[in-house]
Amino acid sequence: MVSQEDRQAYIEARKVKRLEARKRRKERKKSCTNNLSSPSTFSENTANTLSASSKRWSKKELREKVLKESNFKICVDLGGGEVSWDKVQTDREIVSLVKQLEHCCSLNKKAVINNQKPVSMYIVGAEERIKRQLDISCPMWAKWPVVWEGEDFLHNCLEDIVYLSYDATELLGMRESDGSYTECDLDSNKLYVIGGLVDRNRLKGAAQQRATSLGVRCAKLPLENFFKLQHGTSILSVLSVFQILLLKCNNYTWKEAFMKAVPERKGLVMRET
Repeated sequence: MVSQEDRQAYIEARKVKRLEARKRRKERKKSCTNNLSSPSTFSENTANTLSASSKRWSKKELREKVLKESNFKICVDLGGGEVSWDKVQTDREIVSLVKQLEHCCSLNKKAVINNQKPVSMYIVGAEERIKRQLDISCPMWAKWPVVWEGEDFLHNCLEDIVYLSYDATELLGMRESDGSYTECDLDSNKLYVIGGLVDRNRLKGAAQQRATSLGVRCAKLPLENFFKLQHGTSILSVLSVFQILLLKCNNYTWKEAFMKAVPERKGLVMRET
């Protein structure tokens, strides 16, 4: 039988553990808020960035700025084609997906506040369950600086699509020469598509199958070229992929983008070569 002293010690230890976890969450949240601050190599325009950050933006101004001043296009595909992702994902996954879409939109607006370039954000194929959850979680979603399109949108720009999938063999933003890779810029004429899935372990290969059904180019982020992961898999969330692409479009290197956007819990360790 557990003594009163042991029980009290257990309760105190649990309180300490919870306080430490709460502190870590606050630090991660603070890091996420500042994730679009200037890269380490950026110095000469610091004053301009600070003055832009201190400006008070109205929601209307921010929305117009995001919609008009975007150089790159990033799309979140929610449809899934014949295998409707709206139908196969659980209620919990739908809730998580909607929260991630909201955060993606927020990051895009923060890029403007931090005097950086936003991207044109497209959300394609939103069906009833997604829209119902949007109404619950984000009643003002119709006013996001986002272009909402039906699934036909992807079929009208197939030649310009690069569909992102962990299962792809091509590395995005990397140029191969004599068996080695060098980093290169993304193509602003392409539409980079992220599959709107939450649990990709359960729906393995779904994004690549979607790309194959569309007949479009498929590529993956070169995360494993730069880092090893101590925990979990290299499969990233919609939010993390969007954030990485947004940073890369703002002249961050892949290494800088991964270090800022990949969750700390995955334990990034830099590769020697």
